[in-house]
Amino acid sequence: MWQSFENPTDTLLPTQSLQPEATLTSRLTDTNYTTGRFQLYFNNGNVLLSPLAWPSPLRYDPYYVFNASGAASTLVFNESGNIYLKTENGTHIPPRGSQWNISNLDPEVNYYRATLDFTGVFTQYSLIHGTTLPSQGGES
Repeated sequence: MWQSFENPTDTLLPTQSLQPEATLTSRLTDTNYTTGRFQLYFNNGNVLLSPLAWPSPLRYDPYYVFNASGAASTLVFNESGNIYLKTENGTHIPPRGSQWNISNLDPEVNYYRATLDFTGVFTQYSLIHGTTLPSQGGES
């Protein structure tokens, strides 16, 4: 099996989940895939986006909190292209805020990926007729 699917770096694919012990770390630049300046991670049952004190791994205060009231167990990117937090009791919490633009997702026609970009924005991309367009994302 493809081992890296269980240990993502900066990208999630449909059916891939992020567990509490894992993090997504951005790449440094658009073309440099070494460790970058931003992380998406679990902390006290919530998911946060924070800048790093690059080149050190120390995190600054988060600029986005995906609040699950301390009960988040998994960040899910499901086969339909939806991203949500699954809580310890099985509740699904979608991202909230004006920066999230939830569009109609059609996995029969499009391919999706969600990436923590080098700019610190967590963005879901769709491949439509050979063109990559952002369909939703969290902004810094």
